[in-house]
Amino acid sequence: MPLFTGGLNRSRVAQALERANAAQINVEGERRTVLQSVSSAYAQSASARSSVQAGEQAVRAASVAAEGVRQEAQVGLRTTLDVLNQELELRSAEVALTSARRNEYVAQAQLLAAMGRLGGPNLDPTIEAYDPSDNYRAVRNRGALPWDGVIEAIDRVAAPATTPAVDVEDAPVDRQLKGEVVRTAPQG
Repeated sequence: MPLFTGGLNRSRVAQALERANAAQINVEGERRTVLQSVSSAYAQSASARSSVQAGEQAVRAASVAAEGVRQEAQVGLRTTLDVLNQELELRSAEVALTSARRNEYVAQAQLLAAMGRLGGPNLDPTIEAYDPSDNYRAVRNRGALPWDGVIEAIDRVAAPATTPAVDVEDAPVDRQLKGEVVRTAPQG
């Protein structure tokens, strides 16, 4: 150990602490980003569901109106042009409903993606889930030499002990924000 390091050790400790602080800030930023994207995707999904319900009502109303115009045309109260215009409105309502259903499907997929649940088994239960640990066990020693395991064991013995990083307590504003997020999370 040299007698004089010129502050090298102290500066390395300070640098490590600042890196740890930066990492903590990045983790909190990502948590907030994920929370925002999940909340946004949930709101889009709820909005799309409302659009589908409104579209279904519009189709029902347009079909009743179209049937009424057809019956009025049969007794001579409406022209063929009136019937065609009403049929056009019915078709427009049906197209809008189909578009709303598509938007709902996409919004639900975006919600699953934001939650980290957009995978094969969540979309189709018959699909077998991918298990990374099974794949790891299958390819773990592929290409290894017979003495690699012994060398790894020796390396672990000689390696310095690792200690987990100390996680600092959240700042008061972070505790408040986390509490508000829990209280304002969408229900249903």
